[in-house]
Amino acid sequence: MHRALLRVQKFQKYTARCLSDAGKAEKLAEFSEKSNYAIRTLDNSSPIEKRSLSRGFAMNRFEKDFMIYPEYTDSDDVRNIEGFVDILQKSLNLSVDSKIIEKEGNLSSEVIETLRSNAIFSVSIPKDFGGIGMKNKEISKVFEELSIDWNIYTSAHIALQVSNILTIYGSDEQKSKYLTALSEGKLRPAVAIVKDTNGGKCEQTVGPQGKSMLNGENIRVIGHHNANFYVVFGDNKGEQTCFILDETELATTDKIKFHRDETFGLKGTDIGRIELTALVNEKNVLGAPGNGAEISAELTGSGRMPFAAATVGMAKRTLRELSIWCNRTPSRRTDRGVLSDDSRSQRLVTDLALKVYSLESALYYLSGLIDEGLSIVVDIENSLLSMLTRDVLQSIISTQLELVGVAASDSAFPHEKIFRDITTLLSIVDESADVEQIGLATIATWATSTSHKRIVSTLKRWLKQEKEADEMRNPGLTHYIAEHAHPSLQMACQELEFSMSRINNVVSRLMTLSRATWFELDALSDLFGLVRFNPSLLNAGRAVFDLGGYIIESPLEKNW
Repeated sequence: MHRALLRVQKFQKYTARCLSDAGKAEKLAEFSEKSNYAIRTLDNSSPIEKRSLSRGFAMNRFEKDFMIYPEYTDSDDVRNIEGFVDILQKSLNLSVDSKIIEKEGNLSSEVIETLRSNAIFSVSIPKDFGGIGMKNKEISKVFEELSIDWNIYTSAHIALQVSNILTIYGSDEQKSKYLTALSEGKLRPAVAIVKDTNGGKCEQTVGPQGKSMLNGENIRVIGHHNANFYVVFGDNKGEQTCFILDETELATTDKIKFHRDETFGLKGTDIGRIELTALVNEKNVLGAPGNGAEISAELTGSGRMPFAAATVGMAKRTLRELSIWCNRTPSRRTDRGVLSDDSRSQRLVTDLALKVYSLESALYYLSGLIDEGLSIVVDIENSLLSMLTRDVLQSIISTQLELVGVAASDSAFPHEKIFRDITTLLSIVDESADVEQIGLATIATWATSTSHKRIVSTLKRWLKQEKEADEMRNPGLTHYIAEHAHPSLQMACQELEFSMSRINNVVSRLMTLSRATWFELDALSDLFGLVRFNPSLLNAGRAVFDLGGYIIESPLEKNW
C-alpha cells in the first residue's frame, strides 16, 4: 500500500491552483453516468468517500475499502497475463525495427501481423464481438510492452480508444459491425484531435433535398496508416455531435481527403488534416445528437491509463539502458571511477526511479479499483495519473540528456528517435485545462457536500487563526487509517491522514476567499518532501546501477 501513498502528499499542488473563484465550478459540464473518466461535479446523494477516492481524501473522509490494494485472487490469472505478455514481448523483439518504421513512414506488414496475431487491436473489445475483453490491469500490462516503439503504441492506443467509445455509446448495429471489424484488423481508425488549436472546423449543415451534411476543413486527425474509418465531431448551432464515417459506405459525391503533416516524430503514424464533405444520417451518429462533448472527454480520458502503462514500460527499459551506459562510461570527476559511482548520477536515477515507482503503483491501483468496482468515479484520479505520466516522460528525456551528454544529440543514439516521438506525442495530448478542472471539481464537491458557511466576522477570523495554524502543524489523527493496514505502513498511513486534514483545512480557508490564504499554500510545501528529507533514498539510484535496471516486481506479481 505504501506504493499508493508515495504521491498523495502532492495532491494539494494540483488542487490549490486556480481555485479563487469557486463559482466557476458550476460551469463544468455535467456528463451522463456512461462517461467513466470525464471531470465532473457530484451530488451528495451518497457518501462522497464511497464514490470518489480523491474527493474523499480532500474532504478528510476515509473509506477503508480503498486501503486494500486490488490484486488477483487467483494465481492462474497472474500466470495467464504473464504468459500472454511474454509471447507478445518476444514477438515484438523479433519483428520491430524502429529505423525501418521511421524510414518507411508506416508500420511494416510484419509488425501489423504481430499485433493482429497477438490480438492487440481487440484487447478491450467484449468477447461477444470477437475481442478478448481484458480488464484494466491486464491491458496496462500489455501496453507496457507496446512502448517498444511509440508508433506501435499509438496504433494500438487509437484502436483501444475507438473500441471504448463504440462499446459505451454505439448502437447494437454499430457495435456488431465495427467492433467485430476492428477486432479482425479490418478497420483502420483515425480520430479527430480533440484539443485542436489550428483553426480546423467541422459543421453539420443542411445539404441537397434537406439531407444532413458534414462539411469540414483543416480537421487535424491522428490514426492508422491509410485510415478507412474516421471519428469526427461536428458543430450544429452550438452543439457538438460525434460522427463515425466508414469509407466503404460513403456516397459517390462524398469525399475525405487526407493531407499528412511532416511531423518531428511519430513518423510511422498518420498525423495530418482532412477535408471532408459527406451526407450523414442517424447511422453515422455515435451516441445521441449533441453528446459530442461527453464522448470527446471519454475519448481523451480512456486513453490515459494505457498511456501511463506505456510510459512505465519505456521508463524501465530506459533505466536498464542507463545502467549499462553509466557502468561502462568513465566518470567525469575521478580518473578510475565510472559514471555510476558519481553521487550526481545516482541522484538523477533515483529521482526517475521513484517517479516510475509512483506512477506504476498509482496506475495499477487505479486499474484495480475500476476492475473491482470499488470506485464509482475516477475522473480526478485519472487526470492526476496523466500529470504523473507527463512528469515521468519529461524526466526520462532530461535524465538521459544529463547522463549521456552530447551523445544524446547524435542521430545514431538509440533514444534520439524516442525523444522526437515523445515530444510529438505530448504536443498532441494537451492536458493544460486539467489542473483547473481538477481543482474546480474538488472544491465544488466540497462546497456541496458540507455545511460550510462563509465567515464574515473579523473577530471570529482573528480568534480562529491560532487554532487553524496549530491544525496545520499538528492535524492529529481522526480515522486511524493505520489500523487497517500492515504495521510496517504505520508512518505512511499517519502522513496520509495528516495530508487529508491539511488539504481539508486549506480548502475550508479558500472558501473564505481570504487573501492571506494564498500565503499559507506555500507553507504546505515545507511540510512534504521525499528525497530532500530522506537522503538514504539515493540508494535507489545505486541499486539501479548495481542490479542492471529497474528490477522491482510488478504490482501484479507482488502479493500485497
